Amino acid sequence: TEYDLRKGRAVAYEYLGDEVACFADLEAMFRLADLLGEVSRRVDAIQRYLLGAFGQADLLAKAMAFAKDTLPLAWASEDPKLIADALHIQALFSRSNLDYASAEESIVEAIERYRSLGDRRGEADSLQVRFGIAMAKGQSRLAQAYAASALRLAREISGDIEDRSVEAYALIQISQAT
Repeated sequence: TEYDLRKGRAVAYEYLGDEVACFADLEAMFRLADLLGEVSRRVDAIQRYLLGAFGQADLLAKAMAFAKDTLPLAWASEDPKLIADALHIQALFSRSNLDYASAEESIVEAIERYRSLGDRRGEADSLQVRFGIAMAKGQSRLAQAYAASALRLAREISGDIEDRSVEAYALIQISQAT
């Protein structure tokens, strides 16, 4: 589908360092998901957008606009995966707004939900967010433990390039925390 094509290109552009092309495809993904009325794809597009938007006020504002209508739909869906993803997004927004207590609360619940679903990729991604929160709070030892846990999970889920990127990012985080 065009959505999947855009998703693949966005990942490729991210690895190539072409932010403009990456965000153009991410925005197209969101519009396509919206047009199709697929909440799961809207959530996926927002998560991907947020990961690249961290620290960039204009991009965060766009992500928040995308999420405004999507997060309530995720909550209402009663789909455990979508709810875990919504919590993950909430944590990213809270972290971006320097509200570390809310970010921690949301990401801990997301981790628990991913774990109960057996979603090791979601759990690893969320542990990486927890790493960022701990680092922002000056808790480097704790951050290192979160990154080590994410690395362990990433190595268990060896798969496509995105799974390998979780492993690479966890290694980077461990080096930052030491």
